[in-house]
Amino acid sequence: MKKTPSNLEAEQIVLAGLCIGLYEPRAVHISDFYDEKHKSLFKVILSLLEQVSVIDSLLLYNEVERLKLNAKVGGELNVIDIVDGKHLEAKSNPLYWLRKLKETTQKRELTYLSLKIGDLSQMELTNRLMEIYKITEVDSEVDTEKEDWVKPLSPEVMYGLAGEVVRAIEPHSESDTAALLFSFLTAFGNVIGNTAYMSVEADKHPARLFAVLVGKSSKGRKGTSWGYIQKIFEQIDPLWAENIVNGLSSGEGVISAVRDESIKKVPEKEGKEVVGFVDVIEHPGVEDKRLMVYESEFAQALKVMEREGNILSPIIRNSWDTGNIRTLTKNSPVKATGAHISIIGHITKNELLRYLRSTEQANGFGNRFLWVSVERSKLLPFGGKVDSYILQELTKRVKSAAEFAGKCSLINWSDEAKFLWEETYPELSREKPGIIGMMLGRAEAYTLRLSLVYALLDQSKTIEVVHLMAALAVMHYCEDSVRNIFRHRTGSEDADKIRKALEKEGRLSRTDINRKVFHSNRTSEEIDTAIDELLFINGVIVKKESTNGKKITYLELPIKEERKKEGVEV
Repeated sequence: MKKTPSNLEAEQIVLAGLCIGLYEPRAVHISDFYDEKHKSLFKVILSLLEQVSVIDSLLLYNEVERLKLNAKVGGELNVIDIVDGKHLEAKSNPLYWLRKLKETTQKRELTYLSLKIGDLSQMELTNRLMEIYKITEVDSEVDTEKEDWVKPLSPEVMYGLAGEVVRAIEPHSESDTAALLFSFLTAFGNVIGNTAYMSVEADKHPARLFAVLVGKSSKGRKGTSWGYIQKIFEQIDPLWAENIVNGLSSGEGVISAVRDESIKKVPEKEGKEVVGFVDVIEHPGVEDKRLMVYESEFAQALKVMEREGNILSPIIRNSWDTGNIRTLTKNSPVKATGAHISIIGHITKNELLRYLRSTEQANGFGNRFLWVSVERSKLLPFGGKVDSYILQELTKRVKSAAEFAGKCSLINWSDEAKFLWEETYPELSREKPGIIGMMLGRAEAYTLRLSLVYALLDQSKTIEVVHLMAALAVMHYCEDSVRNIFRHRTGSEDADKIRKALEKEGRLSRTDINRKVFHSNRTSEEIDTAIDELLFINGVIVKKESTNGKKITYLELPIKEERKKEGVEV
């Protein structure tokens, strides 16, 4: 008797993809699942998708418990393993896994049909075969646009006053909702200064954020997100408006904008004889240490950092860390202490990939920024206009929150939020491989700072669960953005070389990689490491084929990219 065709891995990955909105529910049928546990889980997922758009493992398992289906779905660990353990594979290539599932369903249906073939008329057999061959027509059922960009912001990020401001502006702007939100959070964090902070051991974390809005192209309408946000904060604090600077050209320029008083010793003479020295103020220093850097051409800043002797990168890194920055020139050192610098940058995806050097990826420059995928949200040929009364009322509330924040110092956790932080901290701290890990290396610290911003907007002296949940959702969006932006990069030169060769050749065997890509100049271990990094980050497919009785392993690009290479639009 023939073995019934099944692909349990594809079943699990497609279930995970359904939970995070990669597939239309109608794209998948219960007959696509061979495993009974997966069938039961599929029914629960479909039921939940009628109420929510995204399902996490906690929500799914709570529903399983409510329906008393624990045993039927394989228990809590199976639910977590599928939803949390398979979502990255689903994201890496949703169309590939749906096709794999459908191809297996097709084979299974053909197997079943072969057992009944003697009982069917020619017409019945023809109709059944047509139905079976339609099973694999899945292209229209996958949101391929989401493969190229990230999913929308989750509702949690729109918590509180930040959400109210963004919702008031968004209908009247072509700007992406994420661009408005991150611009608002960054500006609020700057206008309140650094008196309010969270503490981790000896480190203080004020509401100091660096965010870069990354558009698919110059049409992403990144810049339109700043106008209304700037207007709100200019009304709150006109003096702060004087601290907005455009452009990042040099580290010295950044220091100069927030520099301390500098004193030099001038010789005191009697006649021609030097009898002593007196202190003379060389520069009075800057009293207001807040600096809001708005860089509409962030690519220029990345280009500047490539110049020999340019200190912009270390100055930016130290600005994020402590706010204590200085030049190291012997003759005229300049320093700034307690500076509170925030950055909003705009760049296209292609520019970022072209100009962000591997050095800046690895040295901590990259992970001091929140990288945010944005795109134009709508077309407004005549622009838009927010109701002046609504904007005025929101501005009053933002001002009240800013004044509250200015009187705060150390902000602590509530007991409930502390428990949630302990639960989520291991995942935030988990080391991630390749460029993803490099760019997300400060996820814990950023979650603290974002929680602080949401709490201060709420005029709360403690971080509550809702503030932490909002911050975690923001970081989840940033992680999705990073994974999308750098999906074809690994942070490893060897892995990226293999990737580039695959784009040209379509498929490569391990022998091809050794000879054609590295010209036999890499050890077997080095090639294995590069392939492992490529598989984890890029979703490249491994296929094994038998040739003359010998099994050969090939690497191939995902289906979508193969079709693009062939000139087929997907």
